[in-house]
Amino acid sequence: MKKQLFTLFTVALLVIGIICISWGIYIGGAPNNESLQSSPVATQDPTESPEITEGATEAPTDEVTDEPTKEPAPTEEPEIFAQHVDSIKAKVNGLELITYYFKAEEFVKDFGNAKYDISYLGTLGTDAIKPASGRYYLFNGYFYSDKDAKYEFSLSSGDAVRMEIGGITVFESAEGSAVKGSVSVKKGYSSFSVHAYGKTNISDLKVTCGGEEIDLSKQLFVTINKTPKLENMKLTMEDNKGLVCDIKLKQEGSRFTALVPPGIDLKKAVLEFDSNAKVTVGDTAVVSGQTKVDISGSRSIYVESGTKRIKLSIAVRQLDTGLPCVGITSEKKISSKTEYVSSYFAICGNGASYGADLPLTACGAKVRGAYSSGLEKKPYTLKFEKKTQILDLTPERSWILVASHLDLSQMRNYTAYEIAKHFDATDFAPRMRFVDVFVNGEYRGLYLLGDKVDISSTRFTLNQHETGPDVGVMLELEKDFRAEGTKGYHYFQTPQGWCVTFKDPDADELTKEQRDYIRDYFIAAEQAIISGVGYEDYIDVDSFIDWFLVETLFKNCDSEFTSSIYFHKDTGGKLKMGPVWDFDSGLGNHVGFPDLLDHTGWQPRYGTYFQHLMSHRSFRERMSKRWFEMHDVVESYFDLVDDTADLIRKSWNENFKVYSILKDGIWPVPDYVSACKTVDEQAEFNKDWVRKRIEWLDNEFSKPDYNY
Repeated sequence: MKKQLFTLFTVALLVIGIICISWGIYIGGAPNNESLQSSPVATQDPTESPEITEGATEAPTDEVTDEPTKEPAPTEEPEIFAQHVDSIKAKVNGLELITYYFKAEEFVKDFGNAKYDISYLGTLGTDAIKPASGRYYLFNGYFYSDKDAKYEFSLSSGDAVRMEIGGITVFESAEGSAVKGSVSVKKGYSSFSVHAYGKTNISDLKVTCGGEEIDLSKQLFVTINKTPKLENMKLTMEDNKGLVCDIKLKQEGSRFTALVPPGIDLKKAVLEFDSNAKVTVGDTAVVSGQTKVDISGSRSIYVESGTKRIKLSIAVRQLDTGLPCVGITSEKKISSKTEYVSSYFAICGNGASYGADLPLTACGAKVRGAYSSGLEKKPYTLKFEKKTQILDLTPERSWILVASHLDLSQMRNYTAYEIAKHFDATDFAPRMRFVDVFVNGEYRGLYLLGDKVDISSTRFTLNQHETGPDVGVMLELEKDFRAEGTKGYHYFQTPQGWCVTFKDPDADELTKEQRDYIRDYFIAAEQAIISGVGYEDYIDVDSFIDWFLVETLFKNCDSEFTSSIYFHKDTGGKLKMGPVWDFDSGLGNHVGFPDLLDHTGWQPRYGTYFQHLMSHRSFRERMSKRWFEMHDVVESYFDLVDDTADLIRKSWNENFKVYSILKDGIWPVPDYVSACKTVDEQAEFNKDWVRKRIEWLDNEFSKPDYNY
């Protein structure tokens, strides 16, 4: 009898020992590291610091605490892993489950007399685990709540089941049934466990908070010790107020970098990214597309999965030039000169004197320009669905972005147009504003945003709706090679060989009678100019003189009737020249025209209408008189250049961080222009060249009968 009692007592002690060991391994959340290291089942306590893999090339700027951090939302489909312990995360309205449960293979190892049906394939669903007998804990771990809140849990079970949170029983059922319960938790982490008994069939484990419900049995996500990954990081307009375009951060090794427009508060930025792990920026746990985090300056990023942790860094710099910033976001790459690409356009005024915000607005965008369209820095045409206010300019449907890529000073066009607007006989000079430009998230540099050359109520007010033959029209004179491939009726050729295209309205909008009338009038004016007989009956002499003076002041190579030579004529009016256009290659900036590099000599001259007009003494006298009338305007150029250099200084520097042409040079810019390496040196070159040019013109126009 004593022997039997001793045997029974020994067995009882053994059973109690096994139960205690089992209880120590499985209950109350994730076990501590020491226990796990001696067990074939290994989990990690979120309060323990995992191993860190150094991935960054710089020392971190922020310390990471050992406090548990908020898990990111799942971004991938569940996977199957061979490890013994699975960690699961799922989210509902502020609640994030970070649970650890044991795979069925381990139950077989620990309890050899039990048999299990494994069918969950990485998720917890109907018939997930079917034990033959015995009590066990199906899964346990931690969950994190971002606020004090009340959560309701419900579950369907094929047998007895109990759920505990923070040691409080949420629900318990002695037999298979649908059970539910609620619990109030404090912000932070709480232990979490579901205890299953006997033959259990777990399904429909749901959590509800604030009316939002999630079915955990369908959305649990396995993340066992994956190699942590973080990629495709970006800032979106949807998540970040004030951003004018989405910005994708560049990843170079372990470092994410970006130059972002003004307008966004980088201390409260929301990042979107793809990751299979927990992401922490500085000391803030980050959920993709949700968490506001400080990314100003440089920050360390920690990416953690299970026991693996890597360190990266993020360095975001905000553009700060004082200029308005433009963002263009297109559905595909903008590369066509003829097809508008559906896009969105936005402006951050950035406190500039002419700055005015423009919210995201639909438009079409295409590449513009002849030679300039093939350069690295593309110019663009923008067309809106309706007249749109741009900065402080009057509303229009069409606008342009001028790249000025061949002008290392970035000032030639702007300063020429500002001077030209005072020579008002041409009726119109383009209005331009300096802006910084981002296209599809990439900084493209310093641009001019302003008027497209066309007829409108705020540009040219020509009568283009006349039904008779004499209609208001704008024309462009081109070299013959530029008209190749153009439909025959879209242009006409003059007896002198010039090709004249219908700029606005387009030839298709004009009747044949109107096109013929305009062609015949232009050719008659040309013949009168060449013959010197009656040309004043056809042309507005004052407009020809004003156009000439602006072009010759800056010695624009295109004014040799090469390209961008505009004429306009209103109903019942004479043929006028203007507006002036495109001064990138002026001021001695084109090695392809040696005669134009020097500040002396006339321009335009050879083969143009002015070769004939300047042969008339009366025309020359009117020309010299107008020059001295406008002398104060011409002299204002020097202050204008100084003010412009101050205005664009920061943006000029940013522009040439993107483009290497200041260092490497570019054809046809002369070497002596490329030698000017700062905006002030470029400004001084322009002023010196124009000063000498004015002196030469003063001397010529002072002669009683100067020789053209």
